[in-house]
Amino acid sequence: MFYLASQRLTKQYKTSSMPNTDFPYNVEDLSAFAVTFGTFIISLKNGEIVHHDPKDEERFRQWLIENNVRYLSLRN
Repeated sequence: MFYLASQRLTKQYKTSSMPNTDFPYNVEDLSAFAVTFGTFIISLKNGEIVHHDPKDEERFRQWLIENNVRYLSLRN
């Protein structure tokens, strides 16, 4: 575990990268995500958009939410 600190400890993260997956990005690189048909559409902080099809969709979504990555709901 590690902590982000400004003037005091504010957030505790379980892990920087998603364990046991082939997802190549650290949580610090992620800005926001949406999901459609099991595919995660992820906006990186550098402006790039990437797609990821995790084996365990719910676990991946939970990791994103626990690490405060913004969820963008898709609407018709």
